[in-house]
Amino acid sequence: MDKVVAAVILNEKEQILLQLRDQKEGIRSPGKWSLPGGFRKPTETSIQAVKREVFEETSLVLTNPYYFANLIDIFEGSKYISIDFYFEKINFPYKLEINEGQDLKFFNLSDAVHLNINKHIHLICLYAFELLKTK
Repeated sequence: MDKVVAAVILNEKEQILLQLRDQKEGIRSPGKWSLPGGFRKPTETSIQAVKREVFEETSLVLTNPYYFANLIDIFEGSKYISIDFYFEKINFPYKLEINEGQDLKFFNLSDAVHLNINKHIHLICLYAFELLKTK
């Protein structure tokens, strides 16, 4: 089973960072808004992978990502993947660059639900916001 990581990243206004995926065949969720992340290399830990993936895709440096969920999902209709989700709140100033995908934006959670987004990503974001309230 392939291992994947993704990051729920909030800014100082508690808006969530989403990436508009490229419109390419063979990638997960083409043309949809999603969380930054990607496949874990065999030699990496999950936390190393999420830091690398987020930096590669956004130029953001995660300093203290908090693991909060795992989801087993199906990719391309038949292949199971294990996704580890991490959470980090970042404060301005930060450097944000589109290194992968079509766009990167911070959204209020109430606006994100109206985007072209996978249902499980929306649920993970809701869960992350609930965790934030308890911290």
